Amino acid sequence: MDSFQKEDLDKNLSLMDVFADELPTQASLGLTWDLGKDAFTFNLCLQSQPFTKRGVLSTINSIFDPLRFVTPAVITGRILMREIFTTSESWDSPLPEDMRTKWDEWLNSLEDLKGLYFPRMFMDKSLSKADFLKIHVFCDASEKAICAVAYVHALYGSETHTGFMMGKSKLAPSGEPQYHV
Repeated sequence: MDSFQKEDLDKNLSLMDVFADELPTQASLGLTWDLGKDAFTFNLCLQSQPFTKRGVLSTINSIFDPLRFVTPAVITGRILMREIFTTSESWDSPLPEDMRTKWDEWLNSLEDLKGLYFPRMFMDKSLSKADFLKIHVFCDASEKAICAVAYVHALYGSETHTGFMMGKSKLAPSGEPQYHV
């Protein structure tokens, strides 16, 4: 904190004693940084939307997850969105009630994200001090989605540390595959 000029600091932080005061949280676009734990968490405040194509799209796109911490939850919503969008309803017409149950289950599953914390740093120790580094990338695909996740693996003498780097997902192409000969 002393490295920054006082006028560059947030007014609440400029008077703070980081060793004595309780550290605040900083929030931006649904992602919260807990300075005390030095970790990210999610405070999803999804606004109630009508159960229409427009409302479903708005709800799913309102989840801001730049590092893809919660990819498993978001991709599940996108898969459901694709299923919902196959109906012939217009953008603002109520969707069929048989899809409502799946939608409500997915919305309720987002409550489980509230207790998750993700360390801001890949690991506790500096990567520059590691004796050996590896990046592990795992990927998988199905008829519904394509996903990948990357971890950094570091050795510090006899200690091993592994940290989440980022994830990525997208819906698999829809329809039958087309082969060109």
